[in-house]
Amino acid sequence: MKEESELEEAVRRSIEGLPPRGNPAAHPEEGKRLLRIWLETLHPTTVIRDRYNGLYSEGKWLAFSLYHDDVPGEANGCDLAQITFFELYPGPYGQGETPDKAFEDLREKVLNTMAFL
Repeated sequence: MKEESELEEAVRRSIEGLPPRGNPAAHPEEGKRLLRIWLETLHPTTVIRDRYNGLYSEGKWLAFSLYHDDVPGEANGCDLAQITFFELYPGPYGQGETPDKAFEDLREKVLNTMAFL
């Protein structure tokens, strides 16, 4: 059996003892701890190079808090697909000149979104 990563172990430990479909408000400290882990890693995150070097997305690299297979194809599609995608995409995505900057931009947007919750 393979060893658990630190994140997997933390998530497993934090959900042990929670009632099925438990209310996160009933376990605020665990919820905060999980949120911190998620914000640090934004797992899952996929970073892709923009097909048009930021012409429509404003970033050479794009970061999505999605698994690779879940990133819509339009994010790197033809001109019309990309124009439409970046006008209508509802979720936060990061953009930047490097993969790291795209990830940090995504993280900042997620943090700003969380501030309103």
